[in-house]
Amino acid sequence: GMTSPMSLFSAVIQNNTEVLASATIFELANPGRRIIYGACACEMDMQTNQCLVAAVEPLLVGTACMQMAKRYHLPCCVATTATDDHVLGPRSGMERAMNAAACFEVGADLIGGVGLTSSAMNLDLAGLVYDEDTMNAARRLSEGIRTGEENTLTEDIYEQGIGGNFLVTENTLTYLRNGEHFVPRHYKRESYES
Repeated sequence: GMTSPMSLFSAVIQNNTEVLASATIFELANPGRRIIYGACACEMDMQTNQCLVAAVEPLLVGTACMQMAKRYHLPCCVATTATDDHVLGPRSGMERAMNAAACFEVGADLIGGVGLTSSAMNLDLAGLVYDEDTMNAARRLSEGIRTGEENTLTEDIYEQGIGGNFLVTENTLTYLRNGEHFVPRHYKRESYES
């Protein structure tokens, strides 16, 4: 509603038109030049006049633009994991995780905005560190469950039986270390009493 029409679809159309126009200019100036499809949408809060980078609407526009980039077989750069909140907390964590998960699910090639707070106006160094875990968790989520005969581990089920101890199997150690289970580097998974 400020620098593009109010409809989200029209924002996608405008972004796509601007990228294609730029690609045309670059191709005319330097044939064969490689380009990266860029998508960085914002939402103007009409009540507060605040530019929001982590709201649902910019995420929807950004993921649609990523799909357009894939259609054109172009690498795509999106700005995500930035938060509209001013400090690390529940809201910033939710916004960062939601945006990162969506971008990995659609298949972004480059992701920017890590560690940014206050609608991408400030860099929070602690947020930058925590974003590493956020991004890695989102990447793992987008991979889904590994299937196939090699992942059934039915021999362990038969060997251990009902009530068996799977901690003693060789496969437990193998799967603990093969990346199937996400292990955060920076935040703790401890009990409340710890």
